[in-house]
Amino acid sequence: MKPAEFYKIMEKFVEEDKRWRSLKVGDLIFDEQPRWFENDYHEMRIEEIDLDEREIKAHDTSNPNYVRTLGLFLTQEEFNNL
Repeated sequence: MKPAEFYKIMEKFVEEDKRWRSLKVGDLIFDEQPRWFENDYHEMRIEEIDLDEREIKAHDTSNPNYVRTLGLFLTQEEFNNL
């Protein structure tokens, strides 16, 4: 691996790490689900954050009994920028 490739990967890791560390329990995130030709977004509230495993336990705001473990999600800011 060339040093330039390594630094590019490291830069992406640092950005993703900052994104995860900025999350707090109770924050809103959005789960993105593909639906035919468009995506469907489900608003979810964070209950637990596991930084080591990069997993979030969150419940759907429209159905509080529905809890999911997510690794991929959009933050409120990312959703607003769509």
